[in-house]
Amino acid sequence: MTKTAPCGLIPGLLLLVVGTVHADSIGVNFGTNNGIIAPTAMAGAAPFAQANFNNIQQFNATAFNLKDNNGTATTASLISQNSGYANIIITPAGADEILNSQCFIGDGTNNWSFTISGIPYAVYSLIVYDLASSGQEQGVNVGGTTFYSSSPTPVAFGYLDQNTATPFTYRQATSTVLASPTPNSDYVVFTGLTGDSQTVNMIGFSASPFSFVTATGFQIVAAPEPSVTALGALGLVSLVLLKRRRSADF
Repeated sequence: MTKTAPCGLIPGLLLLVVGTVHADSIGVNFGTNNGIIAPTAMAGAAPFAQANFNNIQQFNATAFNLKDNNGTATTASLISQNSGYANIIITPAGADEILNSQCFIGDGTNNWSFTISGIPYAVYSLIVYDLASSGQEQGVNVGGTTFYSSSPTPVAFGYLDQNTATPFTYRQATSTVLASPTPNSDYVVFTGLTGDSQTVNMIGFSASPFSFVTATGFQIVAAPEPSVTALGALGLVSLVLLKRRRSADF
């Protein structure tokens, strides 16, 4: 006679012991003196929100060394940034409004870019925040892929409404079709990236109501890996289940 474990036991144990290490990340906020995110403040679209944003306060921030979400120095640098600067609003309320309220800009006919080098993660996602003027269409290109967005009204309720009681509204631009940008979107995500350097190309279109292209900040988020502790626990559970199964056979 052979006894087997209940069918729900093994999946339940697997869910119990398999976990992931919290992903490290590097966040950059383009802003000036009234656009500084405090080190302990959390900002960014879910599930990428983090603390310890790097506040870039000058134009052409060449070789600006970047720290991670733990406040630890990394090998990453913002090595070029060839654009101007603008306020979307002057007095933002809360960390997410600060992140999305001030921006680097470029002329819509002369597209601009910034480059990050020394990225310390083997596999990662790159999130670019690109809230702009109402209805403005623009593209964000990384590694040959371009996502197209059409901005919401930036001062509408739930955006830069200068009210800390209303959470900021994030909507991801997922369209790769120039003629149909994702409406009311304010960030893009590139996943599965590798390599220690990436260039972000900001692309403007003459059809947009304004002739500049904006980026308010970005994040680099390491792909999470199974934790060593979880894998060890999984091995122990497997041994226990195997031993029980053998002892039940007779």
